[in-house]
Amino acid sequence: MKNETRHHSQDPSFFVLHSAFCVSNSAFSPKPTISNAMSELRTNLGYWFLAIAIVLSSWTAPVRGAEIQLRADAAVGGRVITLGDVADIQAANETERAVLASVELLPTPAVPGERTLKLREVQDLLALRGIATGEHRFGGASEVRLGSAAINSATQRKFRSNGSAARGANAAVEAAIAKYLARNVDADRDWRVNVELNEDQVRSVQGAFGRIAVEGGAEPWQGPQSFNIVLGAKEAQFAVEATLEGPDMVVVAVRPLVKGDVIRASDLALAPAKRGVAQKGAFHSPQELIGQEAVRSIAAGQVLDANYVRPPLLVKRGDVVTVYAYSAGVRVKTTGRTRQDGGRGELVEIESLADRKRYFARVADVQVVEVFASAAQASDASSTRGTFAAE
Repeated sequence: MKNETRHHSQDPSFFVLHSAFCVSNSAFSPKPTISNAMSELRTNLGYWFLAIAIVLSSWTAPVRGAEIQLRADAAVGGRVITLGDVADIQAANETERAVLASVELLPTPAVPGERTLKLREVQDLLALRGIATGEHRFGGASEVRLGSAAINSATQRKFRSNGSAARGANAAVEAAIAKYLARNVDADRDWRVNVELNEDQVRSVQGAFGRIAVEGGAEPWQGPQSFNIVLGAKEAQFAVEATLEGPDMVVVAVRPLVKGDVIRASDLALAPAKRGVAQKGAFHSPQELIGQEAVRSIAAGQVLDANYVRPPLLVKRGDVVTVYAYSAGVRVKTTGRTRQDGGRGELVEIESLADRKRYFARVADVQVVEVFASAAQASDASSTRGTFAAE
C-alpha cells in the first residue's frame, strides 16, 4: 500500500486531486454559521472543477514526436549512413535528437558515384531498427541523393574551388595519350590532345602517382576519339573522350631548288609539322610562295620560311629602268639607272640619267619602278624637275 501511494504521489494529477481533497476537507470542517458554510462550499467546488480539468488535459494531451526533414542531397563519409547524414532532425531535447541521428540505415555504397534513397525506404529502415515511425513526422524531399563514399561535402567544396587540380590531371592524361599516339601511330607528328575529366576521374588520376597507361583510339586519328585510361597496376580505369586536333601544316619543297629559281605551285606541298621541331616563321600556304625566288639551295622536303625565299628580282643593279612618277593625278615618265637589286614592292635607289641625282622608287614590274609624292627620295624632288616628261 505504501508503494502504491508512493507511485501515485509522483503523478502530477494525483498531486492536484490530493490537494483539492485536502482543501475540501478543510472546507467541510464545522463552521459557526450557515452563510460561512455555503461560501466555503462554493470555494471547495471550484477547487474540484479546476483539479478535474487539469487531470483531463494531462490525460488527453498527445505525446509530441520528432520532426524529420529529408534532405535533397547528402555527401556521406564513413562506412555506414545514419539518419543524421540524410535528414535534419528536430526533437523535444538534444538527447532524443542525437539518438535518432545516430540510427544506422545502411552501409555506405562501395562504388563511387551517386544513388538515391527514397523517403519510404528511410521509414522502412527505421522500422527495422525498432523506431516507431508513427510517432514522428516526416517531411522534406521525397528522396535524397547520396554522394560518393570517398568525399564529404567539405571536400567537394574544396575540390571545386581547386581548378589547378583539374588542369593538372587533364594535362597528365593528355600527355599520356600523346605519348601513346607517338609510340603507336606516328612519332613525327605533333599530337595535340584535349580532354575534360570529371571530378571522379580527376581524383583517380591524382591517386595514380603518374602511372597512366592508354588503350584504344582509331583511324583517322583526328577529331573525337575514345580512349581507355588505366591507372597504376590496373587499380582503376575509365573511358575518356578526347579530341585530337590536326597538326600545323607547313609548306615544304617537293624537289631540290637552286638559288635563283622562281618557285612554282608544282614545287610545293603541305606537310604536318614535325614534332619537337621549331617551325617559327614557316609558311602555311603555298600561295604565299608562288612566284618567289630561292635565295639559296633548297633540299626536297625542306620546310620553307622567309630565310629561303625572296620576291623575284625584277630589277638588277645597273639596269636602265622606266620610272613613273605620280602626283595630284598626273603621271610623268622618265628613265633612270638602278643602283641595287630589287623585287616587287621593294624600294630601290635610282640615279637620274639626266643629272645623276638620286631618289628612291618602288619596284612595280620588270625594269619598271614608280615614284609617289609620299615616297622617300634621295634628294629633294625639286632637284629632279625637268627630268620627267608628262604623259
